[in-house]
Order: sequence, then structure tokens, then C-alpha cells
Amino acid sequence: MGFIIIIISIIIVVGYFIKQDLDKKEYEEIMSSYDKASSYSTSDTTSLITMSENDSYSSSGLFSTTTDGGYIINPESSFPLTIYGVDEATIKELINKLDNNESITYIVSGTNLRCKEIDDYVEKFKPHYLKKIEKLKDSSKEWAGAYGKYREDLLIKFRDQAIKTLEIIPSADLDVLFEYEDFTINDDLIDQYGSENLRLYFRYANRFDNVIVISTNHYQQDGFEQLVEVGLAIRGLDIELSDIWSYLKTLSLKEMNALVSDIIEKPFSRKNKAVEFLITVPDIKTRLSKIIALHKLFQLSKLPNEFVGIDLGEIHKTWMYENSIANLISNTYASSISAISSAAFDKEIDCAWEILTMDDDITCKYCKDAALKSYPSNKYPLVPLHIGCRCTVVCK
Repeated sequence: MGFIIIIISIIIVVGYFIKQDLDKKEYEEIMSSYDKASSYSTSDTTSLITMSENDSYSSSGLFSTTTDGGYIINPESSFPLTIYGVDEATIKELINKLDNNESITYIVSGTNLRCKEIDDYVEKFKPHYLKKIEKLKDSSKEWAGAYGKYREDLLIKFRDQAIKTLEIIPSADLDVLFEYEDFTINDDLIDQYGSENLRLYFRYANRFDNVIVISTNHYQQDGFEQLVEVGLAIRGLDIELSDIWSYLKTLSLKEMNALVSDIIEKPFSRKNKAVEFLITVPDIKTRLSKIIALHKLFQLSKLPNEFVGIDLGEIHKTWMYENSIANLISNTYASSISAISSAAFDKEIDCAWEILTMDDDITCKYCKDAALKSYPSNKYPLVPLHIGCRCTVVCK
């Protein structure tokens, strides 16, 4: 059996699609709760495949259109996704990125792209989530008297508790999907700095006053160097010494004393006193550059006055929102491809089937209920069961 599982995993990676005529009546007898999930999903694909029927295969990169201007990507997969707000060229680019396991965040943020399955999920479950948080606040003895960081910590706890009460829980940052909104970035800002630079800039907008350390081989090194080129960041010696004092504290006391050994009468015995003195030394940055790689230090610059009204905090939330949307689309797309590939291979195996959940603290009730059922050999249960589902199918 272990050998079979290994072979199945290899086949999933290779990936092909299978198209089947489905028996909805028999499916409903096996999994009667399907309607609950399909109430927010636009997928018409029934979640059981009849294994005895003839197979037909379709390649990735396919899409179909809807009557209201949308595109259904991979309509032959086990969980098609319906995309709105983009043109055909963008859909083709989107599918190409998904097929090659590349990030689609820049497509999501650079267009008016909407995924109907995600929007439907949010519309259905967001009210319950928000209502539960308010109930937790009202029942909390600590909430009314909590302020600042303590109140933020309580809210994080309430969000986590509210999410766990949802019947269906996608693998996603649900607090971001439920509480953040998309934000249209000023077109003049994009024209001046470029969308790629702005995405990186806004990603770190919550660390605006901090010095960011980017090592030489860091995957975002080129991006930060480009931010410096366009005036959205400063680097190394250009950073004010007062802004890198916390970085100074990472030096050993011996290194600190060595920096100023030629201008002090005796070595410092305490790091705090040494840091206080180092900051006052006029040429300290030049001295520092001899022992530490200041070129690794970056700091975001303020936007010009014409963009002063832009709320960087809100835009950072937008980046998180768009990244969550992109990840949810990518993960669901990949899961549906793997599922249909498994179905194509597993039809040769004569055994009953079961759905295997991740069995962790965010595994939802809907998936757990589906995993309790047994599926006959000629009725293969297709996953994902819902948007962002992580379930797989195994031989029982």
C-alpha cells in the first residue's frame, strides 16, 4: 500500500485532467451535506466521479466564459474558479502563472480581479464571524477595561475563536479576508514608481520607521535596491544614525570599544553607556562601515508631498488582502488539479475510498463530516470540498 501511495503522489505532480459524466443522485445519498457547501460555490461539478465510465482528458490552460462577462478557469477540474474584472489576455497570463506554480499576487493587485467563489464565501460567513466577535467582546470581563496592546491581544484571541466556529474553514488568512478591503492605488503613484516597486514598498509599510536588514543573498535584495533607485528607500550610510541605534546594540561590547578606542580614555563596561556615546561620535557611521556591512541596511522613505494623504497603514492591509486572495486562488487551483489527476490514476485500484483531512486545529466541521463517510470503489470523492480545502482522497 505504501508503494501505491508513492506512485499516486508522483502521478499528482505530473498532472492530467479527467472529464466524467457524474451521478448526482448517488452522490447526494453518500454525502447529503454537499448542498451546504455548494450554496456559496459556483462550481457545477458534482463531487463524485463514476469510475466505470470512459475517460476523457483535457490539458491545463483551459477556460470558458460566463454569460455575465466572467471566465471559468479549468472548467474540467474538480473545483473550477470563476474570475471577473479582467480581460482574456490576463486570464491566459493568470492560468500560465498558476500552471507553473508562480505567484499571481501582482496580477491580483494590478487588476480589478475578483474570484466569485471567494466573494461568495466571504458574503456567507463574514456576518457570522463578525457577530461572534461581538458576542465574545460582550461576554469578556476584560474587554471593557482593556486598552492598547492588551486590547489588540484580546481581539486576536477573539478572531481565532470566531474562525473556529465556522462550519467551513478555508486554508487562508480569514481575518484578513473578512476585515480588510481592497484599495485602489493612485494611478499617478503607479506611473511615477511602478507597480512592482510599490507592492514591495507597501508590503513593508508597517515597518516604515524601522531599519530593515536585507542580506546579500536575500530574495528581495534586488527589489530593495530598486526602491533606492526610484527614491522609495535609503540605504547604508544615508540612514540617520538615530534610526540604527537598535542595530548598534547587536554589537558586542568589545566591538563597540574597538570602534572608538582612539578617542576614549578607558573601555566602556556597559553596553548602554557605550551605545549612548557611539551615537554622539561625528564619524561613527564611517567607523561602523569598517566592521559591519551597512549596505545590508535599508529604510523606507516618505512619499513626496503630493501623495502625503495616502494612508500607508491601509495600503499595507491592502497588500495583505491581495496576497491572501492570490494564495487562496493558487492553492485551490493546485488542489483541484491534483485531485483530478489522482482520480485518473486511482480508477484502476479496486478499493473503497475515504477523504483524509489535515486533522489540525483549523480542520473544519464540513471536512470532518465528509471524512467520516465511506465511498464505494466506483464512486470516487473529488476534492477540494470547498474553496481553500486541504483534503485528499486515499484508499480505505
